[in-house]
Amino acid sequence: MKRVCHVLLLTLASCTMGADYIEPALELPKLWRAQPEAPAEAPAPPAAAQWWKAFNDAQLDALVERALAHNQEVKIAELRILEARAVKQEAASALYPQVEAEAKADRAKDQLIPGIPLLTKPMNTGEADIAAAWELDIFGGTQRRVEAADATSAAREADLRSVRLTLAGDVANNYIAWRQLQQQEEFIRSIAEAQESSFKLIEKKREAGTASRLQALQSQSLYQATAARVPELERQRAAVGYGLSVLLGEPAGAVNDELQPPQALPQPLAIPALAAPAEIIRRRPDVQAAERELAAATALQGAAIAELFPKLSLSALFGVQHISISTLSTTSRVWSVGADAAAPLLNFGRIEGQIAQADARQLQAFQQYRRTVLAAFAEIETALSNVAKENRRIALLAAASDSAAQALSLAYERYHRGIASFLEVLAAEQQYHASQSDVIAAQALRLNYLVNLYKAIGVPAA
Repeated sequence: MKRVCHVLLLTLASCTMGADYIEPALELPKLWRAQPEAPAEAPAPPAAAQWWKAFNDAQLDALVERALAHNQEVKIAELRILEARAVKQEAASALYPQVEAEAKADRAKDQLIPGIPLLTKPMNTGEADIAAAWELDIFGGTQRRVEAADATSAAREADLRSVRLTLAGDVANNYIAWRQLQQQEEFIRSIAEAQESSFKLIEKKREAGTASRLQALQSQSLYQATAARVPELERQRAAVGYGLSVLLGEPAGAVNDELQPPQALPQPLAIPALAAPAEIIRRRPDVQAAERELAAATALQGAAIAELFPKLSLSALFGVQHISISTLSTTSRVWSVGADAAAPLLNFGRIEGQIAQADARQLQAFQQYRRTVLAAFAEIETALSNVAKENRRIALLAAASDSAAQALSLAYERYHRGIASFLEVLAAEQQYHASQSDVIAAQALRLNYLVNLYKAIGVPAA
């Protein structure tokens, strides 16, 4: 029997219908178009799985770990893997004989033949059977379905890596947004306090007759406008905290108090060393998932073709039957071995329609794979370009802020010497404050771009 099974399995391997899957080649440029300008520190080695730790921010590290452990999207992705593995197990079971056992017992009192008293006695019957059935996968339809289930399971595992990667990036970006808003809020509060003091001083001068009412009103308006920005920043920061709580799998606002103590923005990540585009993109989990979906669709295409060919099934039964009537009893053994062949004869295009559906789904999966690859390449190029441009922009904004600070100092000096109006001082203050806010926002945006770059190159969160 074992030799027969080996022969059948060899036949199965040689008669599998449909084309064997070959991973498509990635037709991409050999080099990246965007060349980011490296920051002061040396470029990092290839990005590690826990890339967020390069920020050297213990609180961020803790938040990411909590999110990876408790986020609902991660848990859903994990359950989808279990489901896919169960589907694979079910598909693989069809390659082997299916064995069932059955036992039954009856007691009856029937006069089967009139006039014979013996048969009016109670009759006990018992039966135990073991039945086996095996549909031979001669043309490989079942094997192709197993291949498809295996590829789908791998795709779900890649989906989990993609979810974890995206989650780590989203937590980092939300944390950066919180710290940026917190820093801007502190800056605006300090400016508002200084402007309030300035207004009170000018108000005293007005009462003493050394300053005009116009100057006092202008100073008061500037202070009030600056102070009015604080509630909006508080609102934005609270909203970011609520979103971060969802990522952590916690009730909204649970993390807000935890992040309340002021803390500086994280230090910039180093730009990772990048391999060739095809190598980088091939390791992205979303590309891996799309490639496995294509493999699954290709296998199902072969399974559909196999439906055109005959099916051969083997069956066997062995059992024991016991009959007892009064003091008489008999035991017998029953067995049977059979084979069954069936072939499609007239189905009015049903199988051809199923093959056409499988062909269309395979082509869709191929186009989806190509789209995913091209989108991944564009995403990385965009991230590289954003980092390079933002580094240049920060340098220019820092220089503009220095110039604005000098202009403000000069405006104060001119005002106190009586050769400039107070309006000139107010204009210089507004320009300086705006430039400082721009620098804070640009620093946070650069951090977001760096996070997006690490997400784009597809290093899964371990």
